[in-house]
Amino acid sequence: MIEWIRSAFDGESTPVKNIALREANDEIERLREDVQQLAAALSRHDPELAEKILCETSPNRPPGAGELREHVNAVVQEAHRASTSAGWWDNTDIHGDRHVVPAKLCLIHSEISEAMEGDRKGLMDDHLPMRQMIEVELADAIIRIADLAGALGLDLGGAVDEKMAFNARRVDHKVENRARRGGKSY
Repeated sequence: MIEWIRSAFDGESTPVKNIALREANDEIERLREDVQQLAAALSRHDPELAEKILCETSPNRPPGAGELREHVNAVVQEAHRASTSAGWWDNTDIHGDRHVVPAKLCLIHSEISEAMEGDRKGLMDDHLPMRQMIEVELADAIIRIADLAGALGLDLGGAVDEKMAFNARRVDHKVENRARRGGKSY
């Protein structure tokens, strides 16, 4: 499509050609996003077809990227199994008590805060002294996130996989755009 636009605007001035190319690129991105959303909806019913669609429509998505979904969901299953076996979900109605999810999210946040504190002070972990505190607390956050996703029956692996593919194409995630004023740089 881009080559067709270049040839169609051959006699036009560069600004006109650049506007047409920019508009075409924007339309291609919108179409890619639509296809990605359809593939995401399809993924629960036919993961292989959804993976094929995502690979063909995502220039930065390598074949086999769908394996990430399986691995993350395996972590979700194991974390939730371990937590349930340890009794952390006993007498807890995640769907009936509106305070359960917010409390679990606060616990996830607390692990992130502990990771920040460990990094700020350059500490080694108390329980795993051969590891940095930031590393262990981030692991705790992943475990808590996976446990909550398991309790809620979420396809966290699919969401991670699809979000990474989406982020790979995002205009505001490109280096030059992040560096611009108002970009995502800190």
